[in-house]
Amino acid sequence: MSKQPTKITVTDDNKVCISCRGRTNDEQLSVFSELSCAGIAKRSSDVLNTISLSASNMDKLDGAPLTLLNRSNGMYTDVVAAKADIDDDKIKISNYVAEWLGIDDAANDKITLTLLTNKTVVASKVTVQKIDFIKNDYIVMSRPDYDVVAGSMANFRLLSISNGYTGEEMIVKRDHIKVDGKLAKGEILLNKKQRTYLGLQTPLYLPQHLYDKLKAATKIDKEEQKLFNRGYDPETRMLADDLPYEATRALNKLVEKYLPTNLTIRPVLQSFNNKPHRFWSRLADFFVGKSTMPLVCRRPYDTDEGSDVVRMSKSNMKLLGIDNMDRVILRHKNKSLSVAVLEIDDNDMFYKENLPININNAIGIPVHLRKQLGITRLNAVVKVDRDTGFIFRKSINEQIVPILLTLFSVNVFRDENIWKSILMSLLAVPIVVYFNLSGKRNQRGAK
Repeated sequence: MSKQPTKITVTDDNKVCISCRGRTNDEQLSVFSELSCAGIAKRSSDVLNTISLSASNMDKLDGAPLTLLNRSNGMYTDVVAAKADIDDDKIKISNYVAEWLGIDDAANDKITLTLLTNKTVVASKVTVQKIDFIKNDYIVMSRPDYDVVAGSMANFRLLSISNGYTGEEMIVKRDHIKVDGKLAKGEILLNKKQRTYLGLQTPLYLPQHLYDKLKAATKIDKEEQKLFNRGYDPETRMLADDLPYEATRALNKLVEKYLPTNLTIRPVLQSFNNKPHRFWSRLADFFVGKSTMPLVCRRPYDTDEGSDVVRMSKSNMKLLGIDNMDRVILRHKNKSLSVAVLEIDDNDMFYKENLPININNAIGIPVHLRKQLGITRLNAVVKVDRDTGFIFRKSINEQIVPILLTLFSVNVFRDENIWKSILMSLLAVPIVVYFNLSGKRNQRGAK
C-alpha cells in the first residue's frame, strides 16, 4: 500500500499524535495495547479488515472503534475485532490488514502492533430531520455533542457514522453537521435516506446473531413473538414481501425496542488537515453541472468481476444525468476513482449476488475496485458523482464546429490585430461551450 499523508506516531509517554501539513492532534487516539502477531485471523466474506483478540480484551474494549498501527513503518488502518481463543498479548490479522500494514508474515511473533482506540460521539436517539436540512443531507446534533465535533474533531474534513449492531457506515463532511441547542445529549436528526443507509429502518435482512437475539427477546410476549415470526422467515431471515404497512411499522418499533439506537460518530483519520485540490474538476463542474448521490455498496453481476465497470439502476442514472458507459467518480473516505457505469438491466442477476436491498439504494462495485477505495465491507455507503471531466471532454468533440464558427466570427484567422482576436476568442469560446452544455446541466436530477 502507498504511504499515507496523515501520519500517526506514538511518543515515549504513550501519547498518540496525528499530524499532516504542519497541524497536529493528540486528543483523538489513545493506546490500548501493544500486541504480538499470532497468525491470520478468520474473517467473513463481507468484512476484510478483521482482527482477532482475546475474550478479555474484547470485554475491555466494549465495541470501541479501533485503529491498528505498525510503528515500524507508520502504516495504519481501521479494523473490526472478533473474539478468538488467544492470549491477551497476541493478535491475529486478516490478509487485507497485513497487506495494509506492510507485513509479510502475520505469524511472526517478533512483529508488534499498536492497537488504538478512537474518541467518539455516541447517538442513542434518532429523530426525523427538519425539512430545510433534507436536501443538502445535513445532520443535526445536540450542543454538547457538537462541541466535541467542533473541538477535538475540528481539523478532520470527514466524519464516519456507523451502526454499532450491523457495521453499516456512512461518511459525511464535517461542515454538514449542524447544531440545535434544544436537542438532548445523544439525540441526532437524520433524513429518511440516512436512516435507511444506517440500518435504522425496518431491516430487509437480519444477520444470524441479530436474528437470534430478537427471537430470544420476543419469546416472552406472545404478540411480539407472533409479529416477529410473521415478519422474518426463519430460513432466509429476510423481511416478508407481503407485510402490510401497519405491520411493518409495528415490526420496526419491535426492532428498536430490543436493538436501541447505537450510532458511533468519529473522524476519518486520513482526512485530518487534508483538503483535496480540485481546480480542474470544479471547472468541469461549473460547465457541465455537478450531480451526486450516496449509494450502498453491493456486488455487481458475477460477470462484471475483474472489470472497471459498476452497476446502477436506470432511475439513478437518469438522476445523475448519465448514459451507459459514461463515467462516474466513486468517493469513499479520502479515496476516489473514475469508472464506467452500466445499467442494472437484470434484477434477478443482481439479487443473486447480494443480500436484499432496494435496487435504487445500491451500486454494484467489483471487489478489486472496492479494495482500491478502501471499502472493507459491503454495507458501506459511497458517494457517486457523474464524471463532469469525462462529459466535458466528450462534449467538446461535438462542439468543434460551434467553436470554429466562433473563431471565424471574431476574425481570428484574418484580423491584423492577432492579439485582439485571440483575446476575444478566449472570452467568446467559453461562453459558447457553456451555453452548448446547458442540456447536460438540465439533464441531472440529483445536485
